[in-house]
Amino acid sequence: MEKHVNILWFRHGLRIHDNPALIESISEENVLLLPIFTFDGESAGTKTVGFNRMKFLLDSLNDLDAYFKAIGGKLHLIEGQPEKVFSTLNNYFKINKITFEQDCEPIWETRDSKVKGLNIPFVEKVSHTLWDPDEIITTNGGIPPLTYEMFLHTVQILGLPPRPVDEPKWDGVSFPELPKEFLDEFHVFDEIPTPEHFNLFPSSFKYLDGAQWKGGEVQAMVNLKKRLEKEEYAF
Repeated sequence: MEKHVNILWFRHGLRIHDNPALIESISEENVLLLPIFTFDGESAGTKTVGFNRMKFLLDSLNDLDAYFKAIGGKLHLIEGQPEKVFSTLNNYFKINKITFEQDCEPIWETRDSKVKGLNIPFVEKVSHTLWDPDEIITTNGGIPPLTYEMFLHTVQILGLPPRPVDEPKWDGVSFPELPKEFLDEFHVFDEIPTPEHFNLFPSSFKYLDGAQWKGGEVQAMVNLKKRLEKEEYAF
C-alpha cells in the first residue's frame, strides 16, 4: 500500500518553536512525518567548518533528535545530496510535500533550485529573517536598501513582521521507518555522530569549553533567559 509522507527538511533553522515549516509539515490530519537533515558537505556551513562549529551543529541536531524521540520519532541524518535523497525516497513513499525554511543567501540557490525542480510539491517558509527579503527588495524599487534609514522606510511600508507561530500539536502525527532498500543506498546515521567522524579534532588553541558553547534549542532558551535577566536588571 502506497504511503503518503511529508518531509520536514532542516537546514539552518534547527528549532521546534516558532518554526512555520514544521507547522506546515503537520498541517493535515493523520500525517506521516519524516524529519531530515542532509550532510551534503555544504549545508549549515559544513564546507569550511572547524571542530567547534561542527560540535555546536551536532549538539543542535542531537537536541532535535531527542525531542522527536520523546514523541515517537527521530531525526534522520543522511549523507547525500538533498535532491537525490528526496527523489529516491519518492520511489518508496508517495511524498505529499517537502517543507523547509527559506535560506535567503545566494549561495543556497543552486541547492534549493534542484530540490524545487523535482516533481514533488514543496512549501518554503520565511522565518530565518523577520521580513521576506524579496518583498523588501521589491518594495524598495527592485534594489536592496543601502542604508539603515532606507531599510526602516521600506519595512514601515510593509508593516510589522508576522508574529511567532503557535506551538506544534502532535496529535495524529506518526513517524515512518526508512525502507531497507534506501538504507542500502545511503549512509544514514544510527546515532548522532561526533566531529571526529568528519575528521575534525579539538585543538588546545581552538577548542572552546563545550559546557559553555553547547548547541541546541534547549540550551539556547537557558542562555536567553539568563540574558533577559541581565537586561531587566540593566533597565
